[in-house]
Amino acid sequence: VTKCMLSFSTVLFGFLTILLSYFFCRTLFPSLISLLSVLALFFGTPFFYYVLFQTGNANIVASLFSILSIWLCSYAISMKRSHWFLYGMFFSIAVTVRTDFWFQIIFIFLVFVLLKASRRDIFGSAAYFLAGFLIILALRAVNAFIKYGTLYMEEFFYASSFMRYKSTHNFNHLFNSFRGVFYTSPIFYICFLGLAVTLISLFRENRDKIRKKQDLFLLALSFYLIVKLPSGIFSPAGGTLSARLLSSEFPVFALLFAQAIQGQKRPVKYLLYALSIVF
Repeated sequence: VTKCMLSFSTVLFGFLTILLSYFFCRTLFPSLISLLSVLALFFGTPFFYYVLFQTGNANIVASLFSILSIWLCSYAISMKRSHWFLYGMFFSIAVTVRTDFWFQIIFIFLVFVLLKASRRDIFGSAAYFLAGFLIILALRAVNAFIKYGTLYMEEFFYASSFMRYKSTHNFNHLFNSFRGVFYTSPIFYICFLGLAVTLISLFRENRDKIRKKQDLFLLALSFYLIVKLPSGIFSPAGGTLSARLLSSEFPVFALLFAQAIQGQKRPVKYLLYALSIVF
């Protein structure tokens, strides 16, 4: 019964991630491109394996939290301070589920920078976000003390492991021919083509304000993704696919894939679609 429930919950969380990623893509891109982007990432990465065959995987829950977090941040301009407080609590819960969710704090920081550039008052909102975050963090510390008699939390282990093994594993898990990220899922190359398209789009003249804000939003997402990519602390020769650690970034890759397709001439679109099928 337990295994059945774990399997059902993993499939459910994975389905919700795909569904929400599609609807969020639709707010930025046409429906067909959004649908093809989400499906391409689902079948072109190990995401489908961890949704359908590996039960109770925390990365799938993290992917659901990821799309919810990104969608909430897209409303940053209209969010009240109370909303930021609740968002801080939500983000702290997400970090509890997956420690590497900490990397998304870079994206949230860049959102605050963009709000400041738009002459918004961000300090009150940031204080409320921090307060909500610290409440859950304090409860985690209390729980750790009750269980282990110390305030030890997983973040300390993650940081120490990263510093100890970074010279061995950094970038090795990206291109290694045995379970490396880009070797097992070359569709990620198309996603990073979307990053290049975003950068080129930003430097074009006479861009409308809405499209420029969209490009800045995608660039902020891409920046935190680039920071996370070389952060693997395990060898690809282990018993798992390296791309598993990027499952929580499923919505980000789907957006970048859509960006790579959007605005291309028809022959280029067909070529990218064909490559995504091959990959």
